[in-house]
Amino acid sequence: MKRKILLRVLLIFVIGICSSSRPASAGQSDTLLGITWGDSTLVSFDPYAGVITQVHAYLNPAEGFRGVAHAPNRGKLYALSQGSWNLYEIDPLTLNIRHIGKLDINTSASWGEDIGGLSYDPGTDSLYTVASHWGAYYTGIWSELVRINIADAKTTTVGYLSEGFCDSLVFNEDDGQLYGILIQVDDPWSIFFRSVLVAIDPGSAAMTELFELPYRTIMGLAKKPGEKKFYSWVNSEWGHFYGLLDLDAQTATLLGGSDSVDVVSDAMTYKDFDVSSLQEVTDLVSFKISQSASGFTPDTSGCPEYPPFPPYIGKLSFEARLTNKSSEDLSGVLVVADSLPEQTIVLNASGGTGGTGSFLMLPMNGSFSDGILGPKETARIPFVMCVTKRKAVKMAVTVLGVAR
Repeated sequence: MKRKILLRVLLIFVIGICSSSRPASAGQSDTLLGITWGDSTLVSFDPYAGVITQVHAYLNPAEGFRGVAHAPNRGKLYALSQGSWNLYEIDPLTLNIRHIGKLDINTSASWGEDIGGLSYDPGTDSLYTVASHWGAYYTGIWSELVRINIADAKTTTVGYLSEGFCDSLVFNEDDGQLYGILIQVDDPWSIFFRSVLVAIDPGSAAMTELFELPYRTIMGLAKKPGEKKFYSWVNSEWGHFYGLLDLDAQTATLLGGSDSVDVVSDAMTYKDFDVSSLQEVTDLVSFKISQSASGFTPDTSGCPEYPPFPPYIGKLSFEARLTNKSSEDLSGVLVVADSLPEQTIVLNASGGTGGTGSFLMLPMNGSFSDGILGPKETARIPFVMCVTKRKAVKMAVTVLGVAR
């Protein structure tokens, strides 16, 4: 059976064997946009201080994201998940999130495969990623450059890149090239490998090595506009840090620690554009459960098994109605379950089954089909819950969104 796993994660726990400098001193700051690895939250962060400066939106927490790219021509952000290869479009102002589709990576040419990195070329209005392939027992690792059709997530292979992994793509507006990080290993379980900053022609996939990086594990390339410098995440002998790669000096300088931020993949980009932040809008809406639009079934398929979970007797489905009672337009709306009946879980929570604290994104249909819930408009949210008792559900919620 083919196994679609990301071999890159086997490498990120390996400690760097050399360095060009210890962590940089305080006094500088900058702002990057990234997606956290643990819970898939879109955040702004300062790589020098190693702190989150803004929380913007919540993506599917069941997916790990390996790429985020800003498309200034379209005024959109795009995010790409590993393993599932799902491509999402995010409106940075409304924070509405739309699933475009799943990348159709060629799986017939290898035993296992996955993706890494995401970049946007404004000249061709195209997204690019790298697909990595390997044979049985994780041998024969090789990578190819792939162009993504933004309309439907369909892919076209541009060309073969190299043996080994290549990821962390970023488009360089100064020379029209893609830049990435090439990781070459003698075998997938070896700790002896090299990481190299490379330039890639987006039209032919021709690759040029620029300089060997002084750390084994570096992910992400967030380019500073107008400079030959890139921010990355670094696993060094001193711990986990953000770093600044200088192409002219061919150095990698460690900055602030990354542990409190948790953007530890190639899902990062330089932030020189506006991104809204979710705010609580509970007081601007009414939330009512429609008992008439509810139903019970003794079917427990999909519910966690007993033990260790409680013995569920079935599933309760109902509809909640969210009405905008304010004079403002609301977008990016999601509903957080603050309290649920004891031992009850939400089966259709975003990212999968969840209890108290899980959330559902407002479906973009009906009155919310345009992603805007206008004054006096009502949207309907379906809930499916695994229950231990058959009775009416009472729940308290917090509603988040963008009021404009």
